[in-house]
Amino acid sequence: PFNINSANPASLASTRLTIFDFGVIDNSTQISSSSQNYTTNRTGFAYATLVIPVAKWWGSCIGLRPYSDVGYNILTQQTQNNIGQVNYSYTGQGGINQLFWGNGFKIKNLYVGANLAFLFGNFTYTSRDSFPTSSYFLNTKYLQKTTFNDLYYSFGLQYKLQFRKGWSVTFGATGSMQTSLNTQQTTLDINYMNVLGVEVDKDTNINATKNAKIIIPMTIGGGIVIKKSEKLLVGLDYSVQDWSSFNSFGEQGLLKNNQKASVGIQYIPDKNAGRGESYAKKIFYRVGFRYADSYLDLNSTPIKDYTFT
Repeated sequence: PFNINSANPASLASTRLTIFDFGVIDNSTQISSSSQNYTTNRTGFAYATLVIPVAKWWGSCIGLRPYSDVGYNILTQQTQNNIGQVNYSYTGQGGINQLFWGNGFKIKNLYVGANLAFLFGNFTYTSRDSFPTSSYFLNTKYLQKTTFNDLYYSFGLQYKLQFRKGWSVTFGATGSMQTSLNTQQTTLDINYMNVLGVEVDKDTNINATKNAKIIIPMTIGGGIVIKKSEKLLVGLDYSVQDWSSFNSFGEQGLLKNNQKASVGIQYIPDKNAGRGESYAKKIFYRVGFRYADSYLDLNSTPIKDYTFT
């Protein structure tokens, strides 16, 4: 009743206070190979959500959070016979945000909810090959920008059982149907020369814009929470998404199915501790673990994610 569960809109019906939650995330990543280390740091907006208890049986929210994002910058160098050094660079940036409106309703012990989200944003991918030691070859840059704007739906259920001495059990389920998103893709391919550090365009090989739909696959998940009053909470979640059916501008088979399982524990010593007592008694202490099979499969190597929080 005092926190926002953005994963399941059915939980909005449990809200008892107007709550505003805002987050900023700082992400530091280190990538290592046998010969090199690369470290990057990114700080950005995480989410903002406002929840309002409309009635004892109805809670509503409005919020903004990222749906997906891209950020990388890769540079490789090779030496080719009769050509010399060739630089290859690949960059990706941008993201999709979701502005969502959610509602949850209580029918005795059953809670149902739905989110209506508007997805918007864009991804920009750039690749280049250049010849820094030769003036006989034209450099090439390839830019592809994909813009998204469409509606997206997700649903949730909860069923709560109350027992004696403050114990309760909640069963939950979430899901979203397979969705087609309207997109527009602009492609530009140019040959250019580098004159004293300035790019001078020479020939345009491709300049095209097309509209299409991207298929976002169905998602389904479930979980259980065991709770002791406001003191102890233990939860388990599992979800699966059929990313093998992902379709982007007619291309299929780019991704594979992924699944995620997580477990978490929350403990608060004494939520109602008085003014003269230690503040440490009022803190929500949380610990969790997550395992996920990524939808990426790089060079026949599956990517697995182990996360401790």
